[in-house]
Amino acid sequence: MLVRLDVNGNPNIGSLAVANNEVAIVAPVFSETTARELARALEVEIIRTTLGGMTVLGSLCVLTDGRALVSNIVDDTEIEVLRQRLDVEVLDDRLNAVGNNILVGRRAALVNPRYSRRAMRIIADLLDVEVVPGTIGGLKIVGSAAAVNSKGVLCHPKVDASETALLEEVFGVPVMLGTANFGSPMLGSAMVVNDTGAATGSLTTGVELNRIETSLGLI
Repeated sequence: MLVRLDVNGNPNIGSLAVANNEVAIVAPVFSETTARELARALEVEIIRTTLGGMTVLGSLCVLTDGRALVSNIVDDTEIEVLRQRLDVEVLDDRLNAVGNNILVGRRAALVNPRYSRRAMRIIADLLDVEVVPGTIGGLKIVGSAAAVNSKGVLCHPKVDASETALLEEVFGVPVMLGTANFGSPMLGSAMVVNDTGAATGSLTTGVELNRIETSLGLI
């Protein structure tokens, strides 16, 4: 299922929430109605929390099924909230906006090439995925520049042929180019996705919605 949502007028829903196939972690600024619509679209349960006292959860956390990797600014109380449903690990690195810097699927992750080899090994171990450095559209913030599930990747329209080939190799699914929120190429900020559904910003056009459905196998 695909829905258009905003949070108090903010269409960048991917910056305020993150999901896997079991749960969606949402900021307290979500109304009960919006949280229910997100839960219905993705067929997940809702966890409400801040991370590091902030609401930009999509920048500070990535999820695989059963696991969460969070920024080192997240406090113990917030981690305990997440641990009620997830195995939570902290990435202690100066590139601590993990949601912006890591694009993760079920078995692999594309990460900011500025991560050290040591950090990449840690990410691989903590998320139990293969880790590959790369860019999307020349951008190192790969988690912000694409959305991925087990059926496809929708990515920044300025991606080049070599980046597309790498995405297909890493995730093993087709890659399509697209935008959301009336032309925004920063799909990770504009969307929350899993294998069942997606929620995108309220500004997303019908043409963009069709591209999202097709690329992520939601039709």
